[in-house]
Amino acid sequence: MKGWITPEDCPTLASLLETIISPMIAGCPSPICFELECDPELPVEYSAERLVQCIQAIVADSIEEMAQGGDLLVTVVPPKTGDSTGSSFFEIEVADTGRPMSERPKTHPFDLAALGGKLIHQDCPQGGVAVTIQLPVVPAAAEEQHPKTQRRVA
Repeated sequence: MKGWITPEDCPTLASLLETIISPMIAGCPSPICFELECDPELPVEYSAERLVQCIQAIVADSIEEMAQGGDLLVTVVPPKTGDSTGSSFFEIEVADTGRPMSERPKTHPFDLAALGGKLIHQDCPQGGVAVTIQLPVVPAAAEEQHPKTQRRVA
């Protein structure tokens, strides 16, 4: 076995999220149940490096909050039009069963603005916190100016 696939080799968002999060969960001393809800065909629209840093920071916070174990649910909402400007965006929500938001430090050491996105923190009704990353859909013209991370094809 060669080990985990690298984020640069992930053609879809689902495979990228699995590649980022699974090794983090596997290294936990306490049992954490990880569930991913994502269209398996949704492509990676952003620089894998920036998205990886963002997801890793949020998941690391969730894992730290579940020192005794718990549940981690990552849900990807496909692109949709959602604000008054007609901008299209998609969401990645990371929900855990740790402490409520009021008992947590609110720090994320990454530059989400570089991706044109925003973060929304909220308490979950069943306990824990959900952090939602809202990212704009990259238009085809902008994608040509700022190409995605290159991927190797086997």
